[in-house]
Amino acid sequence: MSNKNYNTPAELYSSRNHRSGRFSGLKYRRFETLAEAVKFAVEEIPKQLHFTTINAGDASFREADIRKLYGSDDFPLTRTDAQLETR
Repeated sequence: MSNKNYNTPAELYSSRNHRSGRFSGLKYRRFETLAEAVKFAVEEIPKQLHFTTINAGDASFREADIRKLYGSDDFPLTRTDAQLETR
């Protein structure tokens, strides 16, 4: 997991509908920081996390890396998800 500068602008892509498992079109959202994108992914769309990629600078993060970033001691935002799973 390289380049974990939490202040880097980030883009989040999610490609599946978590309820049906069917393709429902690519969902895209831009964030001012990697930290905000990670927090959104883990806390707001946890059931879609398996189908989510976050790009920040030259780095790309998938589910396991997103969870590691969120659970890291140096994560700069307040966590509100008490059910953090570390897979």
